[in-house]
Amino acid sequence: MKAEIIAVGSELLTPDRLDTNSLFLTEELNKLGIEVVRKTIVGDNRELLAEAFRDALRRVPVFAIRAVDTLGAGDALHAGFALALAEGQSEVAALRFGAAVAGIKCSRFGGSAGTPSRPEVEALLGGRNLATDHSRVSGHPVAGSPLSRSRGRADD
Repeated sequence: MKAEIIAVGSELLTPDRLDTNSLFLTEELNKLGIEVVRKTIVGDNRELLAEAFRDALRRVPVFAIRAVDTLGAGDALHAGFALALAEGQSEVAALRFGAAVAGIKCSRFGGSAGTPSRPEVEALLGGRNLATDHSRVSGHPVAGSPLSRSRGRADD
């Protein structure tokens, strides 16, 4: 697992202050086996902080799938995202859940007929390859490994 730290405070952008909080968090995360791969320092500016969070969200890993039909992909993403939020998941977890729903849907033919079951989504989120776990779902193999985006865009 990897992590990213966003440190906030204009004083951290001066030579007078050492960011000991980020150093402590990095040490504790490393003890848990979590690698800190990026650190961003943002001054006390709401717009810049929102931008830093948007940028970090663009780096959330997506799923590699073999798309055969994208009909309903957006609806599947939004439905999965909304369901996860309604269940109390964080926005990042909900986005990942919605991406898993949409990814599986795109690996099958048909609009709503391609909608995955909850166990299928949880299997993909758990890192299991559905093509291996369930042989062939709806007659089509489903991929299940996360794919990190190099530039943070869907067209990478």
